[in-house]
Amino acid sequence: MFEHIWLDSILILALILLTVVSILVIRSRLLRLWHKVSRLEISFHSAFEACISTFLKYEASLKPYDPSHYLERLSAVEHKHLRNLKLDQRQSVHRAIQSLIVAVDESDIAVYTTLKDQFDLLQHARLKYNSAVLQYNHVIRAIPVRFLANRLGLPPKEYFG
Repeated sequence: MFEHIWLDSILILALILLTVVSILVIRSRLLRLWHKVSRLEISFHSAFEACISTFLKYEASLKPYDPSHYLERLSAVEHKHLRNLKLDQRQSVHRAIQSLIVAVDESDIAVYTTLKDQFDLLQHARLKYNSAVLQYNHVIRAIPVRFLANRLGLPPKEYFG
């Protein structure tokens, strides 16, 4: 009879150990993903601010191609931290940059290559960020990880469309 209690105790301890190790592995993976997304978010916003600065640097060249006053939208957020703005405001600024690059693309101004390169860097950073957010949000929506993410205070992240 005591043989079975000993065996049961070993099985229970093994299950507890396996559970603890699993939780630690999931926690480690979750925190790595969180840091990756956070790092890419900072990188994206740096590229965003650099793109705004570049477009405003060539404001005089862009004025003729800006009938919708997109440059005013850019100058309104130039010295603000973009991360502090609401998502729809940031997306509005991104659309303004996108509209300007399309308008300039149809022309033949000298600064187009510089503006296009800066815009391409922004797009690359945006795609990397959104990809990481997709992976992170997918992981934290799984049932066992969701509870751990809530416990660690790690909410889902927003995509930048």
